[in-house]
Amino acid sequence: MRLRSLPLVLSLLVLAAGALTVSAAPLPGQQGLPLELTIQDQPSLNDQVKTLQDMMVWVQASQPQAGGIMDKLKGLVGGGGSKAPLINLSTLADAGQKPQALQQMNGKLIAVQGLLQLGKDPSTGILASDVAGQVSCRLSLGAAMAKEGLPAKLDWLPVRAEGLAQVEANGKVTVTVAKLTPAPALVALRLGRIYEVLGEQKTAGAYQAAVDYYRAAMAPGPTVYDFSPFAGTEAGHIAADPQKLNNAKVAVGLYNAAWTAYNKQVNGQPLYFTWERSPDGGDWKRLAVGDAIAGPLKLLVQDGFWYKLVDSFVMLCGGSAAWGLLLLAVATRVLVYPLTKKQLASARDMQRLQPMMKSLQEKHKGDKQKFQEEFWKLCQEHGVNPLGGCLPMVVQMPLLYFVYMGVRAYMPNLGGQSFLWVHSLAQPDIALLIIYTVSQVAFGKVTQQQNPSAAMDPQQKQQQQMMTYMMPVMFFFLFQSFPAAFMLYWLGTNVAYLGQTLWYNHTATPLDVMPTKGSGQGSWLSRLTGSLSKPEDGAGSDSSSYEERKAAAEGKLTNKADADKKRKKKRWNRTRPGS
Repeated sequence: MRLRSLPLVLSLLVLAAGALTVSAAPLPGQQGLPLELTIQDQPSLNDQVKTLQDMMVWVQASQPQAGGIMDKLKGLVGGGGSKAPLINLSTLADAGQKPQALQQMNGKLIAVQGLLQLGKDPSTGILASDVAGQVSCRLSLGAAMAKEGLPAKLDWLPVRAEGLAQVEANGKVTVTVAKLTPAPALVALRLGRIYEVLGEQKTAGAYQAAVDYYRAAMAPGPTVYDFSPFAGTEAGHIAADPQKLNNAKVAVGLYNAAWTAYNKQVNGQPLYFTWERSPDGGDWKRLAVGDAIAGPLKLLVQDGFWYKLVDSFVMLCGGSAAWGLLLLAVATRVLVYPLTKKQLASARDMQRLQPMMKSLQEKHKGDKQKFQEEFWKLCQEHGVNPLGGCLPMVVQMPLLYFVYMGVRAYMPNLGGQSFLWVHSLAQPDIALLIIYTVSQVAFGKVTQQQNPSAAMDPQQKQQQQMMTYMMPVMFFFLFQSFPAAFMLYWLGTNVAYLGQTLWYNHTATPLDVMPTKGSGQGSWLSRLTGSLSKPEDGAGSDSSSYEERKAAAEGKLTNKADADKKRKKKRWNRTRPGS
């Protein structure tokens, strides 16, 4: 009887084992997505969310400032986190074709990340990725492996594995894992994907967290691990979708950030890609970030005033964005020329007083207060306002800023626009950046010449000369990733300003003709700057000398002290007994 029932028991055991080993299948509607973005139907989505949220709690505790400046500084100096270099799985897959690179990696401590798929033997597994064609790396999960921030069941989880690389005879690489932890960016990315499938409001936030973690990794250029272009563009789509967040302002900010970071090309070929689902709800397809963002971003910004302003100048130039931006730069400078003229006139008046200012400085070397007194008196005698050049410059800034925002909003239209050697105004151009840097140096030199106070103080003069060259060099490195359209617009404003300065100096009163009291007075701007420039202590408000005012002040203090003594004496006499 027992022998007869044995086959039935074995069959039931086989069926039970089969049920336990049924592999999870992808959810419907994900055809065309890479493995990292594909969500399985098992376990349930709610259980997957709970597991990933627990992993994110560990990530946030171990990396609380992901994407912050401190993370980047730690990465630069080699601090904070593991010293094991993060190696692309595709690099390991190609290592067999590069024996020298393979041998250099053999026996070295490395880190890899991807989705973990356990083998039949629990001590083995495969780390997989297929962003650029499916690649994988075999893992050896020994008993000595340290596991942090992970649940008991590891299958299909986004993990980071650190251990020694072992190169086999067939060119395959196995990593003997010493430490297994959650992969921060992949955890946030998959949370965003599941939230999106569930229709949760937290989707965009999870995608933005993924972007921050990818940036914190400081990966040099696009890698198989870098899904931040997808996370950034998808967050923008969700914010713009009327059926989801429906927040145009947030969407524009997310799109602009993704456009700046990922709309890059080399030799006309895009560097960063994302995935988008077809409008009819079919398969997902891979496309360049610029192509994914341009259309939605244009729809959000094209009704804005500053966008329309830029577009009108482009239309005036026959649809040429380059000439339109240059014309806009010149027109902006012409519009603010009255303010520029006021600024230049004030600087020129100060240049005329420079010889007398130097004499005062020599005369009152050891008494700065006396020099300030006589300096303000000198300015008042000749009707010169030392602060007359500051306010006009400040008033110009809001207009220049808003026009800059218009150029930024017009970026989606510039992908196919060229100018001379520049193939695309939406892409950086090193030659144009160099020309812009030279114009910045010229701008700084002209500004320095317009500031006579620097000539009076050798230390200030040296600082200004240093800044004339240091600031453009700093901008050169900061602006290397900026689109050529910005460089062209800023170059146009610099050239227009230099032209205005040269024209004004050519037509203005010669420097040897001294300004007279009352010259340049009467305008609202002159009155406003004049009110701002009056000394607080009334210096220069009368014709009395510095010594007379000082003596008068000392006399007032003496008289006040005597009066206080008399009051105290009277008060004491009244309070004495018998008074």
